[in-house]
Amino acid sequence: MPLVIFDCDGGLVDSEPISNRILAADITAAGWPMTTAECIERFKGARLTVVQATVEKRIGDRLGDAWLNDHYERIFEAFRAEIKPIPGAREVLENLSDSEIPFCVASQGPVRKMQITLGATGMWPLVDGHVYSATMVERPKPAPDLFLYAAAAEGYLTDDCIVVEDSATGVKAAVAAQMRVIGFAADDTDAPALADAGAQSIISDMNMLMPLL
Repeated sequence: MPLVIFDCDGGLVDSEPISNRILAADITAAGWPMTTAECIERFKGARLTVVQATVEKRIGDRLGDAWLNDHYERIFEAFRAEIKPIPGAREVLENLSDSEIPFCVASQGPVRKMQITLGATGMWPLVDGHVYSATMVERPKPAPDLFLYAAAAEGYLTDDCIVVEDSATGVKAAVAAQMRVIGFAADDTDAPALADAGAQSIISDMNMLMPLL
């Protein structure tokens, strides 16, 4: 029985449009004009500490220690008001649970963020105790550290893991961890990047996942 490892943002919850809208606004306010679309293209799948370092290098100035915390608070407020699940995601988790197929979540974001997004969409009770953040490891995706950590914590070898990822960064991390990867591309234009990164299968709807496990 495989362990299914889900990314959270863009895989279980439709957080990318919200978080990138606010991130683009904060980056613009810092002195680097950026649209939401440009933010998604440049930073999708990146850890926010990496984003902050990139912005600081671009503007030639430090954003300050409070910038990241203030940014997270703005995002969390928007999530509480706006977050929606990826269509079919909750049903997939319920089906996996009913079928006794183990699963967990491994995300670049902090656990608090996942508590808010998965809590607001009714999925937190399904994953509580099986959630892993890049803050728990030395290197974020695209390094394999987070997926290796999650697999070890759940008691699984890499050969017995299937990762479901919506970003090329995440796919590369799963490939580096020597795990099978299913790319999730709700927008078909994202599919080529996932395939190029190493996804063995690509789905455009979460309801397509169960037959591939």
